[in-house]
Amino acid sequence: MSIKGKVRNTSLESISDTSTLIKNVIVTDSSKIGRFVSNNNPFTFDGLVLGICMKGSVRIKINFREYILEAHSAVTITPNCVIESCESSDDLQVHLLLISFDFLIGFPFLKEFNLLRSIHANPVLEISEADIENLLVYYDLMVKKFKGKDHLFKNHIVRTLFFSMLLELAKLYHDRGDIKELETRVKSRGTDICDQFLKLLILHHRKERKAQFYADELFITTKYLSSTLKKHLGKTVNVLINEAVIARAKLLLKTTNKTVLEISEELNFSTPSFFGRYFKQYTSMTPMEYRESD
Repeated sequence: MSIKGKVRNTSLESISDTSTLIKNVIVTDSSKIGRFVSNNNPFTFDGLVLGICMKGSVRIKINFREYILEAHSAVTITPNCVIESCESSDDLQVHLLLISFDFLIGFPFLKEFNLLRSIHANPVLEISEADIENLLVYYDLMVKKFKGKDHLFKNHIVRTLFFSMLLELAKLYHDRGDIKELETRVKSRGTDICDQFLKLLILHHRKERKAQFYADELFITTKYLSSTLKKHLGKTVNVLINEAVIARAKLLLKTTNKTVLEISEELNFSTPSFFGRYFKQYTSMTPMEYRESD
């Protein structure tokens, strides 16, 4: 299937009519993904997103960094990341869980292993077919409980199943620990620059659009920064900055009632007209045309 449609709202309650909902949890299948993810329409979600790709592939951006989700891989996205689907195959099949932040409160985690930090650093995880089947055991049980009759402990059972599934996911991240530790020790200077730049971009793209700012923060020249990003990420510094700004602008236009003036001020443009020209240059639409589009 191809992912189509639009996502205007970012809370669990606002999309609860699109799939099965039980107290802060949504379980859906690939036939309904289009209700949550729309190509080139960035969005955020105020909870945890867990997807298991069964077939096909999709290129996505999570906090402005590109990933490929394909068969035998899982994606886990921490709350309030900027998410954008860029391109998907026609045969894409993904099992999807959306978990509200409130549902996560109170879950115990091992102190020596910070799962959310690991997920945030590596949201897409390649896993074996056996591990996929293991995760699907919990997923299928949750679906069965969703569709079953209501009873006193139904919510507690679903909560327990999800926590067990999360522990299985934590094990997969933990098993990769030795590999990631080795990768960290031998990480190249270029990879480190890319990681630091993307962190800065997340923090400052609303206000800073000049490459010089990011180069100064990293104590390198703009030429070296741009060539390093081009080598490792395939894009120059200016392209990455512009993509982040446009993604944020799209997000504000689709998910808030802020005026174009307010959005232009939030993104540090001198005038709304300058913001409009900038936005149209990269999207071929004015901000209002994009807001009113499907």
